[in-house]
Amino acid sequence: MYDGKVKRYNNKGILIFDGQYLDGKINGNVKQYNDNGKLIYEAEYLEGLKHGKGKLYDEKNNSVYEGDFVDGRKEGKGKYFVNGKLIYEGEYSLDYRDGKDKEYDSDGKLIYKGLFSNGGRDIKNKKCLII
Repeated sequence: MYDGKVKRYNNKGILIFDGQYLDGKINGNVKQYNDNGKLIYEAEYLEGLKHGKGKLYDEKNNSVYEGDFVDGRKEGKGKYFVNGKLIYEGEYSLDYRDGKDKEYDSDGKLIYKGLFSNGGRDIKNKKCLII
């Protein structure tokens, strides 16, 4: 059972985890890396789950989620970037875009301002603006 500061390496000697454990569960500031040593997550954990501010990197989509996590899920305020450009900013609930939000095209132009529900635009709501 781990307790305290821990660094783990894969069988090639590449760092894949740098963080803290408490009573056998990931707890505190953590950085996780893929098998090639590329950063895939950096943030806070609480009792083994992502909890607090964090960044989640997706190499396949060249995207980054930066925002809040609660009990391992995106929850609260967050931003989503693709190729380093802001695509979405707003609220998340249970890993989905949900609430008052803004969406941008790849040139940074605002294309939607309004509500999201269960991850998609809530265009039935009269308060939405599609630009």
